[in-house]
Amino acid sequence: GVSKGLPYLYFKNKEELFKAVIVEAIGEPLLRANDMVDAFDGPTTDLLRELVAKFREFAESPLGGVIKLILAEAGNFPDVARFYCSNFDLHGRELFAKVLRRGIARGEFRPVDDIEMSAILLAQPLAMHSVWLRSLAPHDESLPADSDRFYEAYLDFVLRGLRP
Repeated sequence: GVSKGLPYLYFKNKEELFKAVIVEAIGEPLLRANDMVDAFDGPTTDLLRELVAKFREFAESPLGGVIKLILAEAGNFPDVARFYCSNFDLHGRELFAKVLRRGIARGEFRPVDDIEMSAILLAQPLAMHSVWLRSLAPHDESLPADSDRFYEAYLDFVLRGLRP
């Protein structure tokens, strides 16, 4: 309901508008997740389950579609892709790394040789599931979109792999 030119009163160009969308969609949920991880008192397996639940909550909301948009437009807006990677993807991976370090320090997880790469292995399937739900799942007749099954299998696989 606004003119095409109105956003340019507030944003210098499309890239700046895109960055603002990313900040608005991902910034607050990421801050809340970080606060939750820092304040969590229980077992680290429960913390990981809660972090995954928070990610699912975000991913299945309309805001989760921003991840698909970022991936789809990374080639057209490389500065926006770098902005997302350095300001949001990195911090999301750091949350998973923090959880891994906590679990290892408490003897709840086995030692992991490469925490940073392991954090990527934890974070990326969640992001890709969000993208799959919005892209291929509606067209995949062989496997109905069932997020409950996905998250249960994901957590089973990850937690068994981290078991000391």
